[in-house]
Order: sequence, then structure tokens, then C-alpha cells
Amino acid sequence: YYRVLPQKELNNEVNIISEQLKLPIFVVDGNDVFCNQILRTDFISPEKWVYALSHATYVITNSFHGAAFSVNFGKNATILVPPKGGERIVGLMKKCNISEEKKGVYCIDQDNIKVSNQASAYIVSERKRSFDFLKKIR
Repeated sequence: YYRVLPQKELNNEVNIISEQLKLPIFVVDGNDVFCNQILRTDFISPEKWVYALSHATYVITNSFHGAAFSVNFGKNATILVPPKGGERIVGLMKKCNISEEKKGVYCIDQDNIKVSNQASAYIVSERKRSFDFLKKIR
């Protein structure tokens, strides 16, 4: 669980999904307490944050970077668009052909091969574009 802005609906989703899937919760946010919480921290290094996301069974976030890494790592995830600044999340989900489950909520299920293929193709294309840009500015 990682959030950028407080969002009551996000906290509710965390508890519901944790109970349904019988998963413990690793919280990267020092303010919220959850039912099956195993660890809560205010801060972790970028390396540990990426490691935690890459090894998560399920990700719940309202962060663009949490959403982007979830797609990139092929994670099952629930992504809520935050009340402010969620345009990048919406744009990413559209480009990856991930539709809203309900208003402002995106659920990524990597068993859906269409979503996986569209998201993978987009990520490969953007990664190439980024590397090409970096090569040009050297």
C-alpha cells in the first residue's frame, strides 16, 4: 500500500482486499493503520520501494508511480485516482487499455491477456523512446 494523498476510499479498499485475499499489508505511509498490517514506515529508500513493489503480490495505490511500476512489473493492483492530480494515472491506464472498474478505480488483473499485451507493448515503446532520448543528450 502506497499513497500520495489521503483518500478514505483507498483505505477501505486496502482492508477489503487484504481480507478477501488473506494478504498481509506492507504500508509505506506513516499515518494509516490497517487490519492485517505487518509493517508501516514513513520512508524507505527508492531501491527498497522498487523492491517492495516488484515483490508485492498485490498493490493498492493512488500514486502515479505506484500505478506505473505496477503495470511495469505486471502486478495485480487496485489503483484509485486521487482527488487532485490524477490525470497522469488516467492517461497511463488509457494508453495501457486498462478500463475503469468503477468511477476513478482501475483494477489490473494480469490474467487478462489483452490488458497484459497492450500494457507490455506500451511499456516497451516508452522505454525505447526514453533510451533514445538519453542517447541523444549524451
